[in-house]
Amino acid sequence: MRDRPSIVRCGQALLAAVLLSGLNSASAQTTSASPTPSTTQMREAADALLRANAGSDVAARAQKFLELTNVRPWRYMADDGQWMTYRAAYEAESVRGGVSCLTFNSRRYVPLKLLDAQATADLAEITALRTALADDFRKWQAAETARVAAAEEARKQAEAVRRTELADSARRQVRMLVDTDVEVVEAAGRQVLSLAQGEVLELVGESATDYIVKAGGRLVQIDRRRAEEIAATLVMRPTMPEASAVPAGPPAPKLDCRIGSYLFPDGRSALQIEAVAVGGLGSRYGLQAGDVVVRVNDMAVGTLDDYRVASIRAGGALKLLVFMPAVQKERVISIPAPGSTVPLGVAGRIDYLGEFRIDDVDEGSIADLIGLRRDDKLLRVNDVAIGSADDLKQIEATSGGEFRVRALVQGEPKTLLYP
Repeated sequence: MRDRPSIVRCGQALLAAVLLSGLNSASAQTTSASPTPSTTQMREAADALLRANAGSDVAARAQKFLELTNVRPWRYMADDGQWMTYRAAYEAESVRGGVSCLTFNSRRYVPLKLLDAQATADLAEITALRTALADDFRKWQAAETARVAAAEEARKQAEAVRRTELADSARRQVRMLVDTDVEVVEAAGRQVLSLAQGEVLELVGESATDYIVKAGGRLVQIDRRRAEEIAATLVMRPTMPEASAVPAGPPAPKLDCRIGSYLFPDGRSALQIEAVAVGGLGSRYGLQAGDVVVRVNDMAVGTLDDYRVASIRAGGALKLLVFMPAVQKERVISIPAPGSTVPLGVAGRIDYLGEFRIDDVDEGSIADLIGLRRDDKLLRVNDVAIGSADDLKQIEATSGGEFRVRALVQGEPKTLLYP
């Protein structure tokens, strides 16, 4: 038998220095009085790397480590010389009575020298994976730190540009709306409204054909096509809704972002994402520092109150129109309401093994996006075992669009995440 204890102790000492600062849990085991991250901590690191989509090679190592350290059979030779199989989750190696042993989270242990060839090979692979995962986790943390720093620098530069634009806009505004005649609709029929220099219209409402604005203390209706023709000389600002007009409803989902204000050169206000919490709701759906939220649920938002009203009107769900100043493009992000019913997008049945086999996957569904296919098997969804189609429906009813799926994909166990 190879000298496993010395290899383990050296590897563990190195892992302790690298991982203890990066893992959330502070628990540790000891071998020869040398602190080391537990297998539970290493599994948390592997899970974090899977969630971060850190690359195919990293994901393969993380997935393999999770499989090898989960509950599984370990074969060893008992005292009577018979081969025995013990099903348990591997935890660590330790020295008991001068003998190197494999220990389990059930607190049982088996001398390493009694393991069969397959178990010995698996143990060697676990040891190699621990070292590789420690390096993967360190590199991912360094990259994440650099990304956050770059986002903060981009935010500062965008803020400097925005301040310059504000100053330029203030200088230009006095030259806007100079003696502009606009045809408006009032009770008496169509009339011409003469807009004086520097006048700002308050946008109260709109339809497919008209804008309703407040000008000179009165409400008037402007033909939408005419308003768009002279848009370069008009500044329209949305009014704040009256307190009594704010609908009751669920609170807006927390994006886990720091939000500031943004002003377009034409005077429109919007909300700018200044910082995004790693692992938060906004981060999981792709929001980045510097993004500008222009509309929420088809309503223009210039303040946080606008955002709150827009989200309440849609029952807490969010459809964000996001402008990216760096590339001058827009994209749409859809976030379901917390606890809302969102289908995974599969149909299936319980097979003779008591497992949920997928018979059909809806095209474009969440299941389709994360890679589930016909004949794959669902084992657990959001940490709940799937024993029937009703189990899946109950999970979908409160998922809010977030899924953690443990499945057999083409016979291989995998953990799939959305978003």
